[in-house]
Amino acid sequence: MGYYSSLYFDLIKAKVDKEKLAKVKEYFTIENDEVYGFYGVDFEVDENGNLLDIVLEDYYAKFYDDEIFAEQLSKAIVEGQVDLEFTGEDGAKWCYRVSKGKVEELHLVWLTRTELEKVMELLHK
Repeated sequence: MGYYSSLYFDLIKAKVDKEKLAKVKEYFTIENDEVYGFYGVDFEVDENGNLLDIVLEDYYAKFYDDEIFAEQLSKAIVEGQVDLEFTGEDGAKWCYRVSKGKVEELHLVWLTRTELEKVMELLHK
């Protein structure tokens, strides 16, 4: 069996180096023990290098290679970011914010409206 999860991603003004992105695609098309859910990944990119889509055969898979994919993708991003959000079959959630040369884990935090307003106030100071 294995642990299945679903992938949702958000492309936030993400621009890529097309040559480096081709290397990411190549990494995930070779047969190796580190490639699972992102095997055969493809990308849609416009003429200006804007990342338009991450194309997978299935967005519900065994994403054991999630961190590897985030690290490889960070090598191709030149500006903007990509948020990779996963939800496991048991409801667990995890997320990576991927930007130029950087991968950060995001953490889910539940707040009341009042708490959120206080946080937003602090962030805008």
